[in-house]
Amino acid sequence: MAISKEKIKAIMKAKFDAAGEHSLTRKIAESSLYDGKPAARFLLTQLAVMAMKDEKASYPEDAPDSFKADKTGWCWMSQFRLGLRIGLKEQHTHRLLNKFYEDGVVLKRDWIDDHGTPHSEYKVVEKVVDAFQRPSQNRGVERAPRYTVKRHANKGSFSNSNQPGKRNADGE
Repeated sequence: MAISKEKIKAIMKAKFDAAGEHSLTRKIAESSLYDGKPAARFLLTQLAVMAMKDEKASYPEDAPDSFKADKTGWCWMSQFRLGLRIGLKEQHTHRLLNKFYEDGVVLKRDWIDDHGTPHSEYKVVEKVVDAFQRPSQNRGVERAPRYTVKRHANKGSFSNSNQPGKRNADGE
């Protein structure tokens, strides 16, 4: 028995209406956060994807008890592994995570395990992502400019007056 497309749409609409909102990863994708910076947006999405979904998720035994009690929504994947997952060097991943923290998009908490190894955990702040939602997902929606500083031609680059093969008024 085949289900019609209309019935599938109705089921999906009812499911969305029951949930009342989109997932965090979809909100990140539909936000204006880090427009023009695909690596940053991808890393932010991966933090949301890799976050622990419930209290049953595996977690290091030697983590602080307060962290164990509040592990839902936190990603404890190492910066090296996050970088590997999205194709960035660890240093670039580290810089992006610090940028997220400075911007208030991500919360960070640190702890040291029984062997003296430092660990960091990250949680995407959904209220911040909500604040940057685009009003529309339609073509023509306003986007931030690609460059934040005014760009000028380099010294020796071609301009209207400096073109190859053109001669000045004297024929030189």
